[in-house]
Amino acid sequence: MGLKHGRGFDIDPKGISPIDSFMRNRVEGMMVSDGTTDSTITASGTDLNLDISPGFIIIDGKVKAYSAGVTDYDVAADDSAGLIADGSAIVYTLVAFVGLDDVIDLRLFAGAEAVVADAVAVTDAVMAASFDDRVTAYALSWVRFHRSDTEVLTITIDDTVRPLLIPA
Repeated sequence: MGLKHGRGFDIDPKGISPIDSFMRNRVEGMMVSDGTTDSTITASGTDLNLDISPGFIIIDGKVKAYSAGVTDYDVAADDSAGLIADGSAIVYTLVAFVGLDDVIDLRLFAGAEAVVADAVAVTDAVMAASFDDRVTAYALSWVRFHRSDTEVLTITIDDTVRPLLIPA
């Protein structure tokens, strides 16, 4: 699957105009924030949560509304505190996609755990490899979970990252 960043306003090989592309592929709302239930790392386990504001997603003309948003979207849960090591961070990418069943869904991709300065989101190639060539997806947000101490977790959210991933 070829990936293209931007707002998708180039005329694609199938002859879809910029306006058609906008009407058939976009996200309104769906802003990510810290979970209603706080994300935690304790000796007994790890629980990472996010909330997603109300909105809708249109991909390839398919529509899915999230009128109530999503509360406590489960990023990760582990029965040990070792999901993120002290002094490390993981950047997750939240992606909306329309599957081969024509249903829009959400999926998280975890970047590699690293020291904070080196933690980056998963690459487009890794995300594309997990989808069939016919799947179109939007990245909605990058979320960095940084564990600075045994039980101290800092969350940084970047909702400005909304590239359009278009099959070539």
